[in-house]
Amino acid sequence: MSIDPLQTVLGTLEAYGCKPRQSGPHQWLSLCPAHEDRKPSLSVGLGREGQVLLKCFAGCSTEAVVFALGLTLADLWPDSLPPAHGNGKKSVPKPDAPEKVYPTAREALQA
Repeated sequence: MSIDPLQTVLGTLEAYGCKPRQSGPHQWLSLCPAHEDRKPSLSVGLGREGQVLLKCFAGCSTEAVVFALGLTLADLWPDSLPPAHGNGKKSVPKPDAPEKVYPTAREALQA
């Protein structure tokens, strides 16, 4: 049985009293558990590979939000991801991988 990471995060936010509410397709707003929040500043979304995307507009890191919820970064990813290089681990992009930089937003969108 596969665990749905989005339902895990939303359920945990609800359990912590963060009151997530849907704001669009695959998009929710919530109080951030990593700081004292009076109005929702945490965006919760669903990525293309089924991973949970977290963005605190007050500046909390994803790691801080996940830690405050008692979860790990691996909990943001579905179990169905293919193993990376056959080692049984989830395929997660390396944070130090160089990013392609575009001079303009238009060129980035056309890429």
